[in-house]
Amino acid sequence: MTHQHDGFETQKNAPGTDLAHTFAPATDATGAAVGTYAHPHSDTILTAVTDILQQTESGRYMLQVMHHYKISARVIKGRDVTYQNPDEFSVVLVAPEKFQAQIELLAMYLYCGIRDVEQSYCGFRRPDAATMNAVEFSNLIFSKGFDIVIHSFRIADELYARYGHQKVLDKINELGHNDLYKAYKSGADLSSLQNLYLEKEYEAVN
Repeated sequence: MTHQHDGFETQKNAPGTDLAHTFAPATDATGAAVGTYAHPHSDTILTAVTDILQQTESGRYMLQVMHHYKISARVIKGRDVTYQNPDEFSVVLVAPEKFQAQIELLAMYLYCGIRDVEQSYCGFRRPDAATMNAVEFSNLIFSKGFDIVIHSFRIADELYARYGHQKVLDKINELGHNDLYKAYKSGADLSSLQNLYLEKEYEAVN
């Protein structure tokens, strides 16, 4: 059956909860740099963040997306907690050596990273500046970014409600999305939310 999620329609199945086979080993064929910067506790982190997401409705859905599309995930060492999508098929979490206090943030970033990949399977591909005009390119970049931010609000709310994880809400504020988050929580319509997001993005580049 289909699953409608913020205007993007994807195929949804009902896989089991064992997602270990979707996780690419840190020293796989993706390149020497992965092995060099692979986090020594990659498996532990991926297991922990998966367990956290499994306890929330939106998290369970996104883990099903990960299973269905066989999206790989791995963890590399870095000073700041974040994620990267090196392509449209995989997620790379970035975690410090001492990661224990950052697990809830890593769970939120895995969720956002999977959503980033899911976009491409919804036909919402990464834009190519070489093949489209500047306005079209910017619109797609802003649209994809806005979608990820709104999804981060959703999982942050569920993580806070389920576990009391304040760090995920603090991170939203740290990233400069506090006004947008307040509007989202107040039930603002999609157009209003998009306008607030665009205002912030334009301020950042001008």
